[in-house]
Amino acid sequence: MGRRPAATGSSPGIAVFGVTRLYGVLGVRCPGFCEWHAAAPARTERAAADERLAAEIGEVHAGHRGAYGRPRIVVALRRRGRRVNHERVGRVMREPGMVGPLAGGGGLRPGPMSSLRRFRT
Repeated sequence: MGRRPAATGSSPGIAVFGVTRLYGVLGVRCPGFCEWHAAAPARTERAAADERLAAEIGEVHAGHRGAYGRPRIVVALRRRGRRVNHERVGRVMREPGMVGPLAGGGGLRPGPMSSLRRFRT
């Protein structure tokens, strides 16, 4: 699979205890750890891209006084030429607590006739 991380790599425990012992203590397989270790730069880049997306989402959200939720923000970002996935936008919005009008507690209210309904018990 991949190369084993160097003993002087970014994981301080590897230099002290050795790779094989750490695999046994952590209960992980060597290829899985090596893939995780090799993917660290990609995770860092993805986190930076999420921060940039969060800033852009914040602009749209604030520009509409917090009235835009995830679906409208996705449309607004796509109109700006940004290719985004609605699930990613939702996740990035949840992390800092940005919410649309319904998720913020406004919600739907019962209609005038709702208290007159009879339900079978």
